Amino acid sequence: MADNSTSIEMLELSGLRALVTGGAGFIGSHLVDACLAAGMTVRVLDCLMEASHGAGADWPEYLPESVEKMYGSVAVREDVFKALTNIDVVFHMSSIGGLVEGSVFMHENATGMALMFDVIAQHKLPIKKIVVASSQGIYGEGRYASPDGTEFSLAGTGEVGMRKEADLDNGMWEVRCPKTGEPTTGACVPECQTPMPASPYAISKMAVEQLALVMGRAQGIPTVALRFGLTYGPRQSVKNAYSGIVSIFSTMILNGKNPIIYEDGLQTRDFTFVADNVAAQLLVMRDPRANYQVFNVSTGVATTLNEVVEILANEYGRPELTGSRPGKYRLIDARHLVLDSSRLRALGWAPQYTAAMGLKAQATWIKTLGEVKDYFSDTMTKQEGASFVRGSKA
Repeated sequence: MADNSTSIEMLELSGLRALVTGGAGFIGSHLVDACLAAGMTVRVLDCLMEASHGAGADWPEYLPESVEKMYGSVAVREDVFKALTNIDVVFHMSSIGGLVEGSVFMHENATGMALMFDVIAQHKLPIKKIVVASSQGIYGEGRYASPDGTEFSLAGTGEVGMRKEADLDNGMWEVRCPKTGEPTTGACVPECQTPMPASPYAISKMAVEQLALVMGRAQGIPTVALRFGLTYGPRQSVKNAYSGIVSIFSTMILNGKNPIIYEDGLQTRDFTFVADNVAAQLLVMRDPRANYQVFNVSTGVATTLNEVVEILANEYGRPELTGSRPGKYRLIDARHLVLDSSRLRALGWAPQYTAAMGLKAQATWIKTLGEVKDYFSDTMTKQEGASFVRGSKA
């Protein structure tokens, strides 16, 4: 990054015309609000995925009337050209997730990213800058510290860089030090750690960020890729069982069911509130020091799944629902995944929400929705049928 002591000419956002792909979704809609507050005019391109919005859904009420709403797909050339016409900057939030075929991830996510740059080049569109959403998932497993303090990653070790299946079958949840075999603790993952994506979704997101940075530089369009930590908050779909663990746990608790926790619940994640995520996106859009780089967007704080269940159960008035732990595991899950956000903090960003604050905010919003269904039990059955979920022999 450039020397902070030098004069920096920030991109003035007020008056710019912004395209937010996926702007009707969870993170995208909050970003739309922030763009409008910054004085931008906003166009949204969204296909209103049934998994998140429901069958035959119309545009959500939380999108302001001043937003230009364009129904379409980032993987369709005509839709992309129409969406990019008369646009200054792009926030590319559109993404498909869930339990689908790997080819769908690559087509919708990776091909959609490449298509955007193809259209820009073909029509010589004067795009000033593009910020794209990547994912913590590209790291695969996290980073670990041995008892002597030595840090390491599993990249290039184990099975696809993940924990060994034999260990998981025997209930050995913690990552073992490759030298001594002792249990380790989680450490923060820096951007320089070798990516080891362990799912088709993660592979597609890695392709998205690499396409953006390489094609952006080739075309002289400043681009930034942001690897989001586990982002959560109001508007996160409670209809889509793949949308996030907070929604999954919430729907189960509200239906009087013990949340199903894989492993022992002591695995940790970096819970990043959506408002902090959006603030990071606006910052890197403004700041030229971020150009052509990748940044982690995260708190750097480890929160266990047991802590998440406890907070949510108390918020919903069901403290007795402390979670069910059947001893099963998901082969592609990391044990600990917490990101180092020091490079982003050096640009002036800092998270404002703790996990407790954010989880309470999301629970408060979910309670305004009235009755919600439990979509997760059926999802777990599908995952077990697809061999994603396996049982420990311990």
